[in-house]
Amino acid sequence: MKYRVCECMEDSKAVKEYFAQQAGHGLNVFSGVSRQRGYGLESLLSKGLSMATPFMKKAANRVGKSLLTTGLSLASDILSEKNMKSTATRRLKEVGTDLLAYTVSYLAPKPAKKAVKRKRSTSSRRKGKRTRSDGIFS
Repeated sequence: MKYRVCECMEDSKAVKEYFAQQAGHGLNVFSGVSRQRGYGLESLLSKGLSMATPFMKKAANRVGKSLLTTGLSLASDILSEKNMKSTATRRLKEVGTDLLAYTVSYLAPKPAKKAVKRKRSTSSRRKGKRTRSDGIFS
């Protein structure tokens, strides 16, 4: 079977140019981005941030509570006419050591929990092998 060739295809130079353009040399189409996607630096940072978020929430809660108690104790010391500078440095050192101890205890490896053995229920056990009756005389 012969195919009809258009007049513009008879010229071999025009044919080569046409197929070169079809192969991707000079067509104006979207080809996507050339950088890596998926497992690059950004995904590592986002995974690290998602893993650190629970700790940061607990730490923020702990810092808020300790600053509140420190502020109250500092105010009571100032009202009892003690030296403000020495009281503030002493209280803030106490808060710093408390928060450092909390962070170390939170990040320390915890012992593994023992698995709890559970009893099997007796209803699921089969008692012996059952035989199949094939007729009247068996």
